[in-house]
Amino acid sequence: MEIVAIFKEIGYNSNMITTEYGIWYSMKDRCYNPKNISYKNYGGRKITVCDEWNDSFKQFLKDMGKRPSKEYSIERIDNLIGYNKKNCKWILRKDQNKNKRNNVVFEKEISSDASKRLGGCRYLVRARLKLGWPIEKAFALPKNLIRGPSPKKYCIRGHDMASRIVRTRKDGRTENVCLFCERIRSTIYRHRLSS
Repeated sequence: MEIVAIFKEIGYNSNMITTEYGIWYSMKDRCYNPKNISYKNYGGRKITVCDEWNDSFKQFLKDMGKRPSKEYSIERIDNLIGYNKKNCKWILRKDQNKNKRNNVVFEKEISSDASKRLGGCRYLVRARLKLGWPIEKAFALPKNLIRGPSPKKYCIRGHDMASRIVRTRKDGRTENVCLFCERIRSTIYRHRLSS
């Protein structure tokens, strides 16, 4: 009941108890509980919660205020420093995802933003880098300049695809077809026409 009293004293309604309190509790748990799944990224990296917040939910709530909406979460401005009044703010989750340690950044642009700019899905640039592309080209070349998947070595019937032809399907798309399978298909097709 202490939590309800804190909210009433500050002027918030009881519906906010679950969200702000949950955020405060989770923040402490990932910093101090080795059994928490995120501990390695927080407590394991010596990220801590300031004493004022660690000891008092009321102080945390006074310093941070209420969460603007469900789309917001707490963010540390500097990822190397722990949770405290000067280093934390409410931020949209989509913007917070840009402030991750595993983001690839080139000329102040993160890979997911560059991928969208180039016309691909958010993993386009990251996939290019995994394939060994130079970072300059991965962030600069539009989506349609990426080489497609390498041709298959064997068709679905197990024939070698070294001898293959390109066939246009009814829907207008092209596909690589094993030459042996294409000969069988055309022989069957001709046989059906003649019967």
